Amino acid sequence: MRIDDFTQERIKSEIYGIVMDNASKEALKAYKNLDFDVDIDFVDKHFVFSGFKHNEPVDEIKKRGGIVHGSMVKKADYLVIDMYSPGVVKLDKALELRKQGYPVCIISSHQLYEAFKHTEPIDA
Repeated sequence: MRIDDFTQERIKSEIYGIVMDNASKEALKAYKNLDFDVDIDFVDKHFVFSGFKHNEPVDEIKKRGGIVHGSMVKKADYLVIDMYSPGVVKLDKALELRKQGYPVCIISSHQLYEAFKHTEPIDA
């Protein structure tokens, strides 16, 4: 699922506002490394979360056929960052994996939630 250009710009603006309010090095680093122009698929895709305090997105990903890991793994397709509390340990690991040739996409929770709106759960 590719997010349209208008929605991408809205999301970028929202995230940038969060980063500026947060005023932390971690939030700025996360923002600079986000992949905005990315297809977000769920079926058989591997997700890792950074900065989340709840499990709601985990359940939604599983309903759409995705797989969730508690730590950064080489087979991760997406690192999803909560921009309110981004953390850098998993982000640094994802960036290192990219250098090694692993195609992990770094996305924000905003992008993930937008993808949920356009993708129906596959389990009934």
